[in-house]
Amino acid sequence: MTLIEIFDKTPIENIISSLALKPDRVIFVGSDYRKVSRDIPVYQDILAGRGIKIDMSAKSVVKNDIDDIVDSLAEIISDPDETYIVDISGGDEGTLVAVGMILGSDTVHGKKVCAFRINVVSRHGVMYYLEEKDGIKKLERDVYDFSYKTQVYLTAEENVKLNGGKVFGKGIAFEKGDPVERDIDAMWEICCRNPSDWNYKIGKLSSVVSRLVEGEDVFIVHRDSIGKGRNCADEKLWNELVSQGLVIIDRERSARGAYVFRYKNPITQECLNKAGSVLEYITYKTAIYAEEDEIPLFDSAEVGIVIGWDEEPAGTRNEIDCMLMRGCVPIFISCKNGDVKTDELYKLETVADKFGQEYGKKVLLSTVYFDEAAKSYDGDRATQTLKARAEDMNIRLISKVHLSNKNVLAKEISKLIH
Repeated sequence: MTLIEIFDKTPIENIISSLALKPDRVIFVGSDYRKVSRDIPVYQDILAGRGIKIDMSAKSVVKNDIDDIVDSLAEIISDPDETYIVDISGGDEGTLVAVGMILGSDTVHGKKVCAFRINVVSRHGVMYYLEEKDGIKKLERDVYDFSYKTQVYLTAEENVKLNGGKVFGKGIAFEKGDPVERDIDAMWEICCRNPSDWNYKIGKLSSVVSRLVEGEDVFIVHRDSIGKGRNCADEKLWNELVSQGLVIIDRERSARGAYVFRYKNPITQECLNKAGSVLEYITYKTAIYAEEDEIPLFDSAEVGIVIGWDEEPAGTRNEIDCMLMRGCVPIFISCKNGDVKTDELYKLETVADKFGQEYGKKVLLSTVYFDEAAKSYDGDRATQTLKARAEDMNIRLISKVHLSNKNVLAKEISKLIH
């Protein structure tokens, strides 16, 4: 089977049919031969990671020259024993006009030629072909659901690579049922009492803790650094962390003037050193549990993913707090446990446009910023301005999550697929 792919400026349009149909070879037809040739190795690498090995090549055509495109397509569709499928999901208007002309011409007579279209969002595909009976040609179609059992999807890392980027780092992923969930829930419960207070106290705690021995995950905090003083970590928070086993004190090594301890696990360590991480992990945890008819809603999820705009170590990078994939549609979530700056909206939009293009979804998930009862509330004017700007930028808001129970948050996360 040969797939004739009309090259599109949106990368997902150029690979999704290969994921669905798994052809023997793909011939890209486009006017920008250099770009097509440069992108082919990326497509092949992603497909090879799935065990799909496809021979890919490029056929250059003159932009908007319909006669040249028709002639090029006729040259490709030459073997009467081969099955040709022309992907009409993407491509420019002139090329698609030429495709329609060639499919309705005598060039394809006696050859096995079909047209195919797949919707990136729904992953529903349609195969079009002509059936001739009693000298009358009739257009027939077969419909396919490539979302069933996640036949067609991308991981978050594959999506970044497809759009010219590279993942330079990630948070700590875990599977459903991992014991660390209890620790995340425990920290989130403390945070929800007063997220602004949590941010302040975690900042103080992390500032007085130091590593005991370089290279070891053992830490020390002096006892006089915990208390009610201005420069002290909060004693009540410290005692609660110890009582819940989130901080484990080494009684034998602890001297009279200091506590020697370790964090229960790496996620606990991260959340107790970076105040916003607990919101990121509770969002990630909620997402991996989201289901519809006992089927996961999201095909891939990452937390704290650091995306480079290219493979250069010193190049532009952005961190996305939580990135989800629904099939081939990326969802970029910025988690804010305190103040929200307008710049955050622009950063979110820029990253989503680069790595999701027309299909990327943008979400700002926050706690106290829109909470009128919070001491840190920025006022109606500031919050309404931010809401209006987010709406203009098509950024979905999930607000005051610290006041919601886990079922409400789960419903909001589940709505992101629509």
